[in-house]
Amino acid sequence: MSRRSSSAAPASSSSSSSSAGPQATLAPGAWPFGTARPAGAPAPAPAAPAAAPTPGKRAKVSFDQVKVEKGVPIPSRVVTSTNEGQKLLESMAPGDMVRVNAAQAKSLCFAARRAKLPVTTRRLSATELGVWRLK
Repeated sequence: MSRRSSSAAPASSSSSSSSAGPQATLAPGAWPFGTARPAGAPAPAPAAPAAAPTPGKRAKVSFDQVKVEKGVPIPSRVVTSTNEGQKLLESMAPGDMVRVNAAQAKSLCFAARRAKLPVTTRRLSATELGVWRLK
């Protein structure tokens, strides 16, 4: 145990001196590695100040124009119907395949995930993918 503590002391002292390397001492806009900036190299861009949000400076909400309405019935909830992708997948039998582009394949895979239908895709050509229904 004394061996570790004696070997750890020099390592910690050397790591503290190496942390203050050349990049830590560079002036803003200086070229790294202690050399002059090459003639064709662009000048470093100045650092833009970060716009910090100021707390308590929010837009005020005014309810001066709002009127209370009484006796308005609450409409029933709209049940979302199945989208075209789900309808297509449900019309497919297990083992059937459709040829689609990449965007359509992504949409079909998302619809299959929502409908809990297993599918797989394979690239058929540079612009075409195949989507197979598995079960």
